[in-house]
Amino acid sequence: SGIETDLTPHALRHTVGTRLLKEFKNAKLVQRYLGHSDVTMTLRYYVDVFPEDLEEAAEMLAGK
Repeated sequence: SGIETDLTPHALRHTVGTRLLKEFKNAKLVQRYLGHSDVTMTLRYYVDVFPEDLEEAAEMLAGK
């Protein structure tokens, strides 16, 4: 097909883990889903800060 991509199973797993954390805000749930023995691994490798989250936090602190 001639389509080149950097998509790998690891990249897909990272995206799923990150999106689950964003949606459910429960690291223990994501830890179990991904099969990590320790939540520290989940937090170290799957927590990303999204710009919209920073914006939402700033609005919350400003009382909006």
